Amino acid sequence: VIGVNFTSFGHVSAATEGFIGLLNPRGLLGGLAFVLLFFAHGLFFLGLKCADPLRRRVHQLARGGIAPLAAAVGAAYLLWMQLATGKGWTWLALVGVLAALVVALVAVWNNRDALAFYGTAAAVVGVGVFLFGSLFPYLLPASNDIASLDIYNASANPYTLKIMSWASLLLAPCVIIGQGWSYWQFRKRVTVEH
Repeated sequence: VIGVNFTSFGHVSAATEGFIGLLNPRGLLGGLAFVLLFFAHGLFFLGLKCADPLRRRVHQLARGGIAPLAAAVGAAYLLWMQLATGKGWTWLALVGVLAALVVALVAVWNNRDALAFYGTAAAVVGVGVFLFGSLFPYLLPASNDIASLDIYNASANPYTLKIMSWASLLLAPCVIIGQGWSYWQFRKRVTVEH
């Protein structure tokens, strides 16, 4: 597993690693997959919310290479992660992500903007499930013999977790209501008349 070189428990070695030491082929491929997936997701959102001629230009850009490239690079990265760190059940998450990407690709070629957007949204959620499932319980694996940061030794103290849980319970409904209201206000396509 590619991880971070720790000098002692909980302290990342800046002397031997540095920022450049964090760059590795799998990390770079993951970064490229992330950028391409969200670029395609943004294009599909524009296609969903804009009318022609911008919608037509967005479709040309998505079909012309961004969407297929995002699917190909994303599939390569997920397969590499599965073979390196995956568990048995994460194959299901990987297949789910790939199916969502295929749905998005087919939808954009058939001018079904909502389905393309929801396909990439499902892929983003699936990637999160896949990555957390593959790395669990580690948050930051170690590349040497010193213990990695995991969910048990990297969490905050119980009092902080209790306060944050209550704050989340109180504030999350406000955020959801605000996002719902915003989406409802801007639910129609933007046209030249607007």
